[in-house]
Amino acid sequence: MPIASIKIGVDLDPIPAVKGCVTFQCDITTQRCLALIRKELKHFKADIVLNDGAPNVGANWSVDAYNQIELSLHAMKLATETLRRGGTFITKVFRSKDYNALMYVANQLFSKVESNKPQSSRNTSAEIFMVCQGFKAPDYIDPKLLDPKFALEEVEEEMNTGSTDKITSLKKLLSTKVNRSGYDEANQQLWAECDLLEFIKSADPHEYLSGFNKFTISEEAKEAIKGQKVPGDLDSICSDLKVCGRREFSELLKLRLKYVHNIEKANKEEKEKNWQANHPVVEKTQEQLEAEVDKELEDTIARVERTKKREAKKEREREQKQDMRKKMSVIAATSINNDEDLQLDRKTW
Repeated sequence: MPIASIKIGVDLDPIPAVKGCVTFQCDITTQRCLALIRKELKHFKADIVLNDGAPNVGANWSVDAYNQIELSLHAMKLATETLRRGGTFITKVFRSKDYNALMYVANQLFSKVESNKPQSSRNTSAEIFMVCQGFKAPDYIDPKLLDPKFALEEVEEEMNTGSTDKITSLKKLLSTKVNRSGYDEANQQLWAECDLLEFIKSADPHEYLSGFNKFTISEEAKEAIKGQKVPGDLDSICSDLKVCGRREFSELLKLRLKYVHNIEKANKEEKEKNWQANHPVVEKTQEQLEAEVDKELEDTIARVERTKKREAKKEREREQKQDMRKKMSVIAATSINNDEDLQLDRKTW
């Protein structure tokens, strides 16, 4: 920076004195911070705003990534209040499912937005830096655009639905005790990767989808999914799981489900082969075959006899009903004739 330029630093913790710089111990999400910066800038506007802030991290990746995106959104809001037209804003973010939402907001306010991971950033860290150039300085900015309650509404609703134990879908999270000192470098690195074969063989695929950033595709994994319908962008999906959506996760789960189905089918066929090997088919002798034929013949004759008896019984019942109808007809006719004779006798009398 030029010697005469104004350099301002803000942090929650005290900042040691830096020659030529003005520092504040303040929260960038408050109006007090904006007022202090404006007082120092006077009638000037900043050429560039840098945000390297990060929230306290624990063992829950989803919450930490959301808090980082939320903090970057607050820093972007502060930048819109202090940047000149055409200015630059750079912020540190974690690649997560909320990253695309932040990218959308940045594209509304800056003419060029891109991300980069410098060599100074640890490979085990999921952090990257979003570089926003050419601030448009619009006359009016909708407050909802920079409000996490609206810009990240869907994500915040998911976080407020309850404990992580209730999440059993693609977004299932691991319920682990929060360690305020940071991630466990051995087990909970910010950047973790494993082989795709481990994922498709796992008993709990949600653990891998939520706990890893990348799946490497080894030759063994390619052999395991050989013959399946593989998505054309499988390499892209596996390269960064934190920016995957519902479609990408569904494709990965379909691959695993098909693999499990093929394994179960192969195991079933193997069991049938083993059973046949342990229970060989014994050829029957001529006497056994003749005995089976005789038994089948006797059973057939018995069935025919039973059928004949049932038919004969039904025939007798039909004949009995017909005889009964005839008798009833004769009785009815006799009764009618007797009534007519009686009426004639009465008239004659």
